[in-house]
Amino acid sequence: MTKTKPRFIHVGYPKCASTTLQYDIFYGHPEIYHLGWGNLSTEHGWIDDELAAAFEVDLRMAKTHQYDITPAKNALEKHFKIFEQISSYKTIGLSWESLCFTLAYDVDPVIKASRLLELFGRETKIIFVIRNQFELIRSMYFEMVRDGLSKTFEEYLEYLYFHPYASLTGDLDYTRMVKIFGERFGLENILIIPFESLIADKDFYIKKMCHFVGASQIDLALGQHNPSTDLRKLENWRLYNAKHRYNFGDESFSFLDAHKYTSYWKREGKALSANAAAAIEAQPKALMEVDSTFTGDTSEIKAEFSSKYTRIFTDLYGKSNQDLAGTWELDLERYAYPM
Repeated sequence: MTKTKPRFIHVGYPKCASTTLQYDIFYGHPEIYHLGWGNLSTEHGWIDDELAAAFEVDLRMAKTHQYDITPAKNALEKHFKIFEQISSYKTIGLSWESLCFTLAYDVDPVIKASRLLELFGRETKIIFVIRNQFELIRSMYFEMVRDGLSKTFEEYLEYLYFHPYASLTGDLDYTRMVKIFGERFGLENILIIPFESLIADKDFYIKKMCHFVGASQIDLALGQHNPSTDLRKLENWRLYNAKHRYNFGDESFSFLDAHKYTSYWKREGKALSANAAAAIEAQPKALMEVDSTFTGDTSEIKAEFSSKYTRIFTDLYGKSNQDLAGTWELDLERYAYPM
């Protein structure tokens, strides 16, 4: 019986060089059959509409009693067959940081991991790139501001603290998340790379990642695809969001992250309404308007942890980080992780 070639899933985390890995490694490596996200052959970043609909909506958002594995399974099986027939491809996989954390509309990561197991099989390699939780939360806040949030940083931290089940708060317990995927795919099939180590020695860790997924360790040029936004521009953006509600600043029952649904709506035969179309255009429109109104006179956005929230998040993640560092021989203290 012919042995199936390796499969992998990069499950996260967000704000941990994901776009660089997706564009320059998983899509850029000639031996990797990259399903998405970050497949540059399509506008939505997935290899085809079927996979975009299946992963952006079905796997990520469908409640258990509504979930139908068939569309995702059929879409994957098509690509698994193509992959097995082309000898130049050594490994197949996808990268989607939403698989390991939760926004208000996501299903539990435990459910996502179980669905991935059924689709990909137990021998699939799982990649985690983690980051100092303080820095990840700060970077995520900036991302949310770019997506419509008008809350101050202190208000954002307050939300994370008081809504641990409807936010990414609990998902940043790395030991717990690794256990969830390890129970399904086996701890021997998991690779954990601290974002800070990746940045400090890109060549070493990229080659380590390639070897782990079954691709040759070749030199690959890495770009910076999400450069940091000027802190004054971010504050200008936050103030703009307070006057113009859209996406993560809009009211409940609005079209949240509408652009992620386009392939799903197309598959289901749902024509775009005027409101849905407007929601898709809201964030690009805001980007142009914010840029056009920025004069440079705005103060920098404030994003420092108060002593209260430094203590709260240290208590929340410290023991988990200590356990992870010990079990996986990671020098997290070097990068000031909560310990």
